[in-house]
Amino acid sequence: MNSQTIEGVGSISGGEYERISIEGVGNSKGDITVKYLDIEGVFKSNGKIKAETIQCEGVAEFSDKIRANKMIIEGVMKFSKNANVEAEEIICDGCLVTKSEISTDRLLVDGCIKANEIYGEEIIIHTKPFMNRRVNSLLKSITDAFDWFVHSSKSASKADLIEATTITIHNTNVHQINGANITIGENCEVDHVDCTGTLRIHHSAIVKKITGVTAKYTE
Repeated sequence: MNSQTIEGVGSISGGEYERISIEGVGNSKGDITVKYLDIEGVFKSNGKIKAETIQCEGVAEFSDKIRANKMIIEGVMKFSKNANVEAEEIICDGCLVTKSEISTDRLLVDGCIKANEIYGEEIIIHTKPFMNRRVNSLLKSITDAFDWFVHSSKSASKADLIEATTITIHNTNVHQINGANITIGENCEVDHVDCTGTLRIHHSAIVKKITGVTAKYTE
C-alpha cells in the first residue's frame, strides 16, 4: 500500500493507503481505507473512511461514515448528519462536533463535544468551564461552518442522548442519560436520567427527572 502527504493544496483519491498526512489543505474523493490518518492542516472528506488510527491536530470535516480503532482529536473535527462515527476508543482534547451518532467502547473528552447521540461502554466528559470562551474563539476563528455550534450556554459540551454502562460528565448539558453507573458532576444540566445501578449527582448540577434509582448527592 502507498502513502500520501499533502503539504500545499491537494486531493486524495479513494483506495487503500498505508498512511495519509495532511499538512496543508486537502480533500478526499471516494472511500478510503488507511492504517494511519494524520491531519495537521485542513481536511475535507467526501467518502467513507476506515482507519486503524485517526489523529487530528488541525481542522477536519467528514460527510460520510467513519470507522476507526482509535481517534485522537486535539484540533476540531466536524461530522455531518450522515457521518456516523464508530471507534473502539476516542480521546478528545479539542472539539468534536457531530449532527449524527457516535458508537464507541470508550470516549474520553477533556475538551468539548456536541453530539446528537452517544453510545458506548464508558463515556467520560471532563469539559472545563473556561472551554466556553476557548471553544467559541477557536471555532469562530476557523470558519463560519461551525457557527451552529457556538451558542451561549454555561456548558461547552452538549448531547441529546448518552447511553452507556458507565457515564461521568462535568460542565455538560444532556437531554437524556441512560446507564448503570452514572456520575453527574458540577455545572451540568440534565432533563432526564434513567439509572439501573448507582447515581451520583453534584449539588451544583440540575437534574429535572430521575427514574430507576434514588440519587446520592455529593459536594
